[in-house]
Amino acid sequence: MDKDNNEERLIDYLKSARTSLEHPDTFEKIHIVLGNESCDLDSSISATILAFLLHKTRLNGIPEDALVVPIQNVSKENFLIRSDNCNIYQEIGIPLGLLIYKDQIDIEDLVLSKDVTTTLVDHHMLSKDLEILESTVVNIFDHRPLESGTNWDQNKVEIVMNEVGSCSTLITDLFISSAEQLLSKELAYLLYATIVVDCKALDPSKGKARELDCKMAELLEKKYNFNDTRRTLFKKIMNLRTNVSNLTPKQILYKDTKIIKGVPMPSLPMLVENFLKLKGGYEALKEFAAESGTSVVVLKGADRGRKDVAVFGNAGSEELKANILEIFFNNKEYDFQFSKQKTIYRNITLLNQGNLKLSRKQLVPLIEYALSNNSVRLG
Repeated sequence: MDKDNNEERLIDYLKSARTSLEHPDTFEKIHIVLGNESCDLDSSISATILAFLLHKTRLNGIPEDALVVPIQNVSKENFLIRSDNCNIYQEIGIPLGLLIYKDQIDIEDLVLSKDVTTTLVDHHMLSKDLEILESTVVNIFDHRPLESGTNWDQNKVEIVMNEVGSCSTLITDLFISSAEQLLSKELAYLLYATIVVDCKALDPSKGKARELDCKMAELLEKKYNFNDTRRTLFKKIMNLRTNVSNLTPKQILYKDTKIIKGVPMPSLPMLVENFLKLKGGYEALKEFAAESGTSVVVLKGADRGRKDVAVFGNAGSEELKANILEIFFNNKEYDFQFSKQKTIYRNITLLNQGNLKLSRKQLVPLIEYALSNNSVRLG
C-alpha cells in the first residue's frame, strides 16, 4: 500500500508514546485508550486509531498536556498468536514492536503516581485486574448494549454507544465528523478492513451490518478506492484468523477470549466439536480453566456454515452450568435453536446452533443473567 505523510505521523506517534512511557519523568498526565480483553481486530484497531485521533485533536476533554497511549489489552505473547491483527499492522508498515501491550505497562503504578484518565473502547466493563482504572474513565465507545450492573456517572463519563456491527464504525464516524483531514489512506484501510470483517463483508443476508456500518464503509470506499473488493478482503483476513496450524490447543483458546464476569468465553476458529478431537484439546481446556481461576468455561465455535457452543464445568459447578444452559434454551430474547450433541466428556455439554445469525455478542447477556442469578462461586 502506498505510504503518505499521515501514515508516517501515526508511526511517529506510536514511537513517541512508547519512548515517553519508558521515561515516566517526562509526563505527569496520561490518557489511556484501552480496548477489550479479547483484543480481537476490532478492539485493537479501534483503540490504536482512536488514541491517535485523541492525541491529535484532544477531543472529549483530553488534557492538552496528557500523554495519550493506546494499550493492547493482552500480553505481547498472546497478541502475536492473533495472525489477523499482526498481519494488518504489518501490511501498512507498522512494526508490532511499536504497539504497547498490557504486560509492558504497570497500570497500578501509573494510577498511583500520575494523573490518569481513560477511554474504554469496544467494551464498557473493566476486568477485575483493571478495576483500579474505574475512577479514571471519562469516555466510552462501544457497540453493544449496557451490561447489567453498569452504573457509570454520565455527568462524568461521555458514552458513545450504538449497536452497530463494528466498533470501528463508531471510530470512523468520529474521525469523519471531527478531523477528516487527519484520515490517511492507511488509517482508513485499517478501519475499513475491520468493518468489512466484523460485518461479514456487509452482506445483508448475514444480518450483521447496520445502516451506519454501510454508510461508513461506502464513504471510505468512495474516497480511497481500495484495491480489494469487500468479499476478497473479508476472505483474506478470515483465512488469517482461522489458520491455527501453528498454534497449540491452549493458544487457540487464548486467541480470542472474552471474560464475562469471571467466565471465559473463547471464540474458536473451528467447531468446538473438532477442537475437542485435537490431540491435547481437552487437557488444554482444563488447564485454561485453571489458569483463568474459574470452574466454568463457555466455548463458541464456527466453521464452514456451522456453529456450536459448549459449556465446560469442573466438579462443583453443576448449578452454575445448569443455570447457563437453562437460559440458553429458555430465554425470551434470542432463539439460538440449540440442540444437544453427543460428547465423550461428562463435564461438557455440547450444543449445535441452528440459528447462524446469532453470535457471541448475543450469548454475553445470557451468561451475565445466569451469573447474576447464581450463588455459586466461580473459582
